[in-house]
Amino acid sequence: MTVRGLSELCDLFAPIVTRLVTERPDALGLGDAPLCEVLALREFNGPYSSVLEVELHTEQLKWRGFVKSAEGAQKLLNPFQGPSQGEFDLLSKLWTAFGDSPEFGSPRPVAFYPDLSAIITEDVGGQSFAMELRTHANLFAGRTAREHLAAACRKAGQWLLKFQATTESPSEALLNLDELRDYIDLRLTRLIQIRHPGVDAEWRRGVLKFLDRVAPDITQQDRVLAGVHGDFSLGNVLVSDERLAVIDFERYCQGSVIYDLTHLHHHLYHLRSNPRYRGRLSQTLCQALLQGYDPHFDIHAPLFRLYQVNHALCLMSEVSQSKPRSMIDSLHLKYLGRQFLRYIDQCCRSGTGSY
Repeated sequence: MTVRGLSELCDLFAPIVTRLVTERPDALGLGDAPLCEVLALREFNGPYSSVLEVELHTEQLKWRGFVKSAEGAQKLLNPFQGPSQGEFDLLSKLWTAFGDSPEFGSPRPVAFYPDLSAIITEDVGGQSFAMELRTHANLFAGRTAREHLAAACRKAGQWLLKFQATTESPSEALLNLDELRDYIDLRLTRLIQIRHPGVDAEWRRGVLKFLDRVAPDITQQDRVLAGVHGDFSLGNVLVSDERLAVIDFERYCQGSVIYDLTHLHHHLYHLRSNPRYRGRLSQTLCQALLQGYDPHFDIHAPLFRLYQVNHALCLMSEVSQSKPRSMIDSLHLKYLGRQFLRYIDQCCRSGTGSY
């Protein structure tokens, strides 16, 4: 076998790829022809796993996929355990549910090797929505570009509905609001500890007072649990022609039925803080996402407002821990911190954030 793109397959991925082509040639659709080339295309090292994008070639056929391993990943404060049988079973369930749908998809699971802490999936195709934005959206984006992006957001909302129907909770357990409050308070406390500008004990009390005020208005129906992707974001939503797929289910769990919706909505909303995009585009994409999920969804609902604050605090923490690469980068990070602070204040006072 020949390896191109990387000088050689590293010790982490070599035994996984070797085992794959030896034990599962049928799953790759390459027939009985001998493998003549391995292209190691890209390697991603994240906090929970390391991923290799790879192509396998015979004389006439090729297969592209991803090899994910928890070995060698940064595991500090990692609540996730990397690739697992549960993740593989979920991928299998989603693959069955989406089938050959021309509109929705998820990665086809190929193999799971627990002894190597590895999962192999087939490339689902498409470009991330983050890349779609860079390609189609800017200050001068026209109507056609906005409609293309809005259509993808509507489809993302529809995909989420189908995902939740496939992974609905079998139990009657409800979202624990006390645990959610404790999590938000932990974020607030950490921001105080790192002396984030504008965050002090009085501000923390104000945010917690808001949570305590809206919590009694959260209905039992709003607290129903569902399957949660955990990182339903611009980078994990893939767009290809008329089809939309979602990848990376490592953080999957049972949780709030609107967690994923509010997470993606929050990222779309805060596109307006990026000088590349207009606020009008952000508003259009947020509306399209909600239309795809539920045309009658109320963004003023207490739990939606609560998660707005939660996600903003998470982004504040990320920004505060980012290391600026230049003076301009430093100024931009400070600007983002102020924007999130103002957004949370607006949420707590009026019920919906804005700036």
